[in-house]
Amino acid sequence: MTVQAALTQFTSSFVSLWQREKGHEPASAELYGVASPCIVSTREERVFWLPQPFDAEASLANVERALDISLREEACAYFTHQFAGDMTARMGGA
Repeated sequence: MTVQAALTQFTSSFVSLWQREKGHEPASAELYGVASPCIVSTREERVFWLPQPFDAEASLANVERALDISLREEACAYFTHQFAGDMTARMGGA
């Protein structure tokens, strides 16, 4: 499975579970006031979001240049696949 496919699958599961348990899009107080294409609404100092495709150039060249490092292709694939809010998870259901 590619990094992008795994991230899409995780995000879809996260959003579905959130909507089933809470009855609305995932919400984040931490992202309140931060501009993002994934934000669908803002209420009571929280943003409600849904994932959106990353439509800019899929490159982290500026980050690599600024930090004088080289990133693995998987990192670029992960960080340039989608715009989404914060998602928490636990390994192995712990």
